[in-house]
Amino acid sequence: MTVAGGGGRMAEALRVLAACGHDLDADQVLDVLWLARRLPAGADAPLLREPEPPPGRTAPDPAPEPGPAARQPQPPDPADPDLPDLTAPALYAAARRDPVPEVRLAPSAPESRRAMPVRVPEDKALGDELQLGRALRPLRRRLDSRHRMEIDEERTAAQLAETGLPDVVERPVRERWLNLALLVDDGLSMLLWHRLGAELRTLLERLGAFATTRVLGLDTRAAREPRLHARPFRPESGALPLSTVNDPSGRTLVLVVSDGMGAAWRSGALHRLLARWATRGPTAVLQTLPPDMWEASGIAAERWQATTRRIGGANAAWEVSDPVLPPELSSFDTVPVPVLEPTAESLRDWARLLASPGTTVELPLLAHPDPYGSVSDARDLTGAQHFRDAATPEAYRLAAHLAAVSPLSVPVMRLVQSAVPWPATTSHLAEVFLGGLVRPHPAPVPGPLPAKHRVFDFAEESKSVLLDSVPQAELLRTSRRIGRHLEELAGNSPDFPAWLAHPDGSAQLPGTHQPFTSVERRLLARFGVSFDRFPGVPARGPERTAEAADGWAPLTGADPVRLGPYTLRDRRQGRRTVLYRGSDAQGTEVVLRTPRPDLPAANAQLIATEAEAMSRLQGQYAPALLASGLADSPPWVAMAPIGDRESRDGGAPRLSEVFARSLQHGTAPFDLVRGLLVSWHVANALALCHAAGLVPADFTMDSVYVLRRTVALADLSDYAVDGRYLGSGPAPTAADSIRALGALLQLISSKAGVEVPSLPEGMHLWQGDGWEQLRRLVLRCLDDAPARRPTASEVADALAKYIALARLRGGDDGPAPLTPAVGRPAAPVRLTPPAAPQEQPQAGQLPLSRFKAARAQTKERLARLREPLAFSRRLTLISAHHYSARATTTVALGSLLAAVRGEPVLAVDGAATEGALAAFLPQGRDRAVPRDLAALSRGPSYDRIRAHTTRLGSGLEVIAHRAGHYGPNAAHAQEYLRVLAHTAPYYSFVLTDWAPVRTDPALEMVLDHTDRLIVCCGTADSFRDDAVRTLDRIREAGRHEAAEHAVVVATRTDGSHRRGLPPDFHRRLGIPPDHVVHVPFDTALQSPRWELKDLRAASVEAYLRLAELAVGPLP
Repeated sequence: MTVAGGGGRMAEALRVLAACGHDLDADQVLDVLWLARRLPAGADAPLLREPEPPPGRTAPDPAPEPGPAARQPQPPDPADPDLPDLTAPALYAAARRDPVPEVRLAPSAPESRRAMPVRVPEDKALGDELQLGRALRPLRRRLDSRHRMEIDEERTAAQLAETGLPDVVERPVRERWLNLALLVDDGLSMLLWHRLGAELRTLLERLGAFATTRVLGLDTRAAREPRLHARPFRPESGALPLSTVNDPSGRTLVLVVSDGMGAAWRSGALHRLLARWATRGPTAVLQTLPPDMWEASGIAAERWQATTRRIGGANAAWEVSDPVLPPELSSFDTVPVPVLEPTAESLRDWARLLASPGTTVELPLLAHPDPYGSVSDARDLTGAQHFRDAATPEAYRLAAHLAAVSPLSVPVMRLVQSAVPWPATTSHLAEVFLGGLVRPHPAPVPGPLPAKHRVFDFAEESKSVLLDSVPQAELLRTSRRIGRHLEELAGNSPDFPAWLAHPDGSAQLPGTHQPFTSVERRLLARFGVSFDRFPGVPARGPERTAEAADGWAPLTGADPVRLGPYTLRDRRQGRRTVLYRGSDAQGTEVVLRTPRPDLPAANAQLIATEAEAMSRLQGQYAPALLASGLADSPPWVAMAPIGDRESRDGGAPRLSEVFARSLQHGTAPFDLVRGLLVSWHVANALALCHAAGLVPADFTMDSVYVLRRTVALADLSDYAVDGRYLGSGPAPTAADSIRALGALLQLISSKAGVEVPSLPEGMHLWQGDGWEQLRRLVLRCLDDAPARRPTASEVADALAKYIALARLRGGDDGPAPLTPAVGRPAAPVRLTPPAAPQEQPQAGQLPLSRFKAARAQTKERLARLREPLAFSRRLTLISAHHYSARATTTVALGSLLAAVRGEPVLAVDGAATEGALAAFLPQGRDRAVPRDLAALSRGPSYDRIRAHTTRLGSGLEVIAHRAGHYGPNAAHAQEYLRVLAHTAPYYSFVLTDWAPVRTDPALEMVLDHTDRLIVCCGTADSFRDDAVRTLDRIREAGRHEAAEHAVVVATRTDGSHRRGLPPDFHRRLGIPPDHVVHVPFDTALQSPRWELKDLRAASVEAYLRLAELAVGPLP
């Protein structure tokens, strides 16, 4: 049937009948329609009212009776409860009694409608008020007043009779012993408990236990400090200082009613305030949530035994002990604050404790937020799937019924709760209200609404999922039950600001106002019935907010104005943190992150995790860490904005946004070269994270920003650092992120929505025989067996090769050069050599001079070489030219130090693209390379490191690259620093052999972490000139100290002449004369398979001089 047009004609017919004095309700309209289909239409029809035809006109012939072929199907029964009402009862927030000018937007705009006030029924929040009153009877004590007196009539009469003197005898007035300060949390979540607060106030006033009762509003939205105001749920009421409830006499009971969802509860600010109040007088918290939901709020409690020694004394005077453990094993070290339930049992124990000195009861006492607990989930906490995973089945079912009548207010929620066909409790409603599904919705009427009648709605995605989860017949029966109940209540409560559209109502609703909630509108729309607005009347637009298109909004009253040295400008709220944009005194733009104050205090750990991740990445593929205040409240971290400098707004799209645009156009997100570049950057970023001990928990398109020349990683707070993961579930592993990397590469190289039979796994841009190796590598990333997946560095290396091939074909730009991570050297780690003895030759096996004096001098040098070191020494050997005997010097120096000191000494290839130490290793060498050593988890044992090194006969341990040259590795800097960090506690010397002759930014990073620089050269004139130029370049790079204290080793590699070094060589080098070591020609050094015992005594003497310089004091 057509409802839009028919509905308009029906409304017009009803208006005509109303003008004639016939106001029909929904049942009467159904009866009329049903009779109209069944009554005969001829002239002989009963109840026919037809005027006589005018003269000259004859009545038309009656229509023939329809035959059997024309019979219509049996119409539905109007009394069927499963059918929808023709006019659904609708709630309105308010009606206007004063006439207002009516503006007609179109001729067909609806007229104003009549309405009557109704009271939406709610179950009582306090279950048994009689039992509650009896439980609180111990508080009805009276004490002698300290200030007020009254006449004691009996004693006055007795004294007059005895003495005959008309003296008046007075006595202290007996007055109630306590005053009450009832603080009601009036946050948005407390709207669900609005009635409980009102009933509790009435109960306490009727109890007659308190001399005065003050009811104040408690604002817990600010994380740093709560605020008080004169009336709950009235933010416009006057603000009051927190000292308002302070009572020096200690006779004021402070009772806080809250659900613990405010930011002040999460941050612990309210816990500290309650502790201050509890030191002055009795203080308690009434938790509105059921006990099974306490842990998820900011009001958590643990059960303790409490004993009082004074009637109505301050909580700080209580004696608290563990119910089971002795005091020496478990002690309560804070001020006790009881957490009560709105039940008779809980209130009875608390009242007895206050009124009976010496009484011991077991009570739940307030526990401070755990800063090291579990952090919030990184997933979207407002989706229906998350709610279904966390909520009870009854709450999920109730959410579907609420979604059927949304948007709605808290009273309507209570009405739906009472109308569902199972016993739904307030606990189930609290799960829905606090579970992240509902959100504030714009009010359909002008003007502010009372707090209790604020409107809420579900997101459209959640609403669709919820309505599909429950049979629609059940939702329809619940909706009809609500509608019939509202009709029964018409006219009972004229002061309630909810209005029911009804022809007997006394108020007028403007025709342009939409219903506050329509009982059946949502369900009928799902059945295909359209409820479009009348033609010419524009639909009501969404509420306008101050939030910008990019998500940044102005600061709120609860936001800080400054964090550290930065002034904040605007904010953007995330799932678990809040981002602020600001600037320092010099005007430098920064982005700051703090934990969300409305989430558990444990989320502060996320800020520390992000700061640690940024400090390890040091600006590569991540924002640069500018400053942090992890010990502040709230903790914060400041970073450079993510974006290109050339961009005006500084914004950068996520990879998911780029992919979404390509999906709309049915193309690949990138062309061939750009896709390879993005893939290379993404793989490099992941390799860099693995080298730094970082593993992303969710490495997807949403976690990568695409910049003009590189990419940047997002959500660094959701990373596992050295295997420690703050989120729920097991810690993510490197193999997991490799699988995610493979999925990303598939998406980057595939055309959206395109299926090629020969390419079932996608990667359409990488098709052809030449791309088969790369395709197989990506499929290896997706292998079910984690052991068969490649490393991120392998993937990056392979992509670099294909980038070079693509550039040859297309002439596009290659990857932009990356700046290595150059940071301050790490703090020295004290040496803890392994206890196991080293199997190596003794110093006595070294070839010594045949002369006695020289032999004695050598033994003195050996003794000096054995002096213990507190920290590991890092020696870097570089070449001034090719064939400078640098690798030979590295092995000789390391072998000598290992043999003489009897401690582990390590030699490592320091360059990323080539190495020379592999030639000195035996055939059965360990196949591990420096990258494997860097991949170890943080703080490995010596045995784990030793498993990756190859030990020579001298005792020197070597870890070297495989023979050959390698492509650029963006993660090399982090891998090298990680090798130094792993080996620092165990190796007294780490010798870095820098194979390339050129100096580049990677060498500068190595020099940043070098204790002594050793430059190797030959003895020829040109070779010495190369050494001078090498030190000059190092000085020009700003490393004057490293050049001035460098050691130059001049090795004679040709035995054809015996000329020594010129005496002024050290002056040209700009170093002390004793820092020049001349190594004579030695035939044993011509082969890489030499041992210390094969060397000439003169060679040993030269290397001993070099070792003495290495062991000597550092500049």
